[in-house]
Amino acid sequence: MKAQILIIIVSALIGAGACGQSTNHSPLPEYLSAYMQLKDALYYEDVSKVKEAATDLKIKIGKAELSDAKRVESINSVLIAIASGNDLEEQRKSFAKLSQYMITEVENSSLISITLYSDFCPMARDGKGAYWLSTEKAINNNPYMGPKMPHCGSVDQKISK
Repeated sequence: MKAQILIIIVSALIGAGACGQSTNHSPLPEYLSAYMQLKDALYYEDVSKVKEAATDLKIKIGKAELSDAKRVESINSVLIAIASGNDLEEQRKSFAKLSQYMITEVENSSLISITLYSDFCPMARDGKGAYWLSTEKAINNNPYMGPKMPHCGSVDQKISK
């Protein structure tokens, strides 16, 4: 009897733990995973990794089935600027443009089946503000402010598919 009660309690605890887990069970498409790597490289303020991540994202964008050819052209143009840049602040400005294109792409895509968040930092770009995509609801690793202000910003919208 005690063994049965223990099994029931353990099963209930395991079930309760599963309920608290993230709902993002589907993997990110490769191009969104590459975008997140670029975001993190900007957060860590590593220009060489930013350049590598932008180059990788450009390759992944080329393989992806995105919804708008003109937007893909704009994304590639911004990625070339990021990959060829050596100034972190200029790369961040270009990332702000890239993020706007990517948010629009995610909003219009029928191929994405996970929840993403459009985050906003009001202090980015000298107080003009800027957006970025995240897989987490909590604001972490702000790509515009770096380690000095990792949590600056708020969720602008939840993008669920």
